Amino acid sequence: MFKNKTALLFIFTAFISGLCGSFFYPLSSLFIIEALNASPAMLSAYMVLTVCSSVVVSQFIAVQSDKNWQRKHILITALSCYFITVAGFSVIRNYYVAVGFAMVFGSISGAIFGQLFALGREYADKHLSDSTTFLGTMRQVLRLLGSLVRRWRSY
Repeated sequence: MFKNKTALLFIFTAFISGLCGSFFYPLSSLFIIEALNASPAMLSAYMVLTVCSSVVVSQFIAVQSDKNWQRKHILITALSCYFITVAGFSVIRNYYVAVGFAMVFGSISGAIFGQLFALGREYADKHLSDSTTFLGTMRQVLRLLGSLVRRWRSY
């Protein structure tokens, strides 16, 4: 598994996606409160709207990917939307624009992990002898990364 360049690329993509998410999502709450001067109710509305839109869009994308959309293209689009979301938040200074931006681009980027693991599963079933270990390694990379970032932020 570790000699296969494509398998390593899947693991690296999971690592980078997890790393970006580990930093952006917790800090976006702080950004909404401090930089955009949002009240706690506005932060709650932001969280509810972005999570709900992400779930709806991810479900739609999942259904389409099972029917006829290519997972690779969906993954590239979702990663691009994630980059647009992060880049947009670096210049946005209006709460309502931030909410709209997160609902449009952030909801599409919510499909990253589902599509990454589905594409990884398809690849592993075709090209690797032990697909369970491969997917377990991808999940462990995310778990390890989450604990490292939490520990780092506690200092």
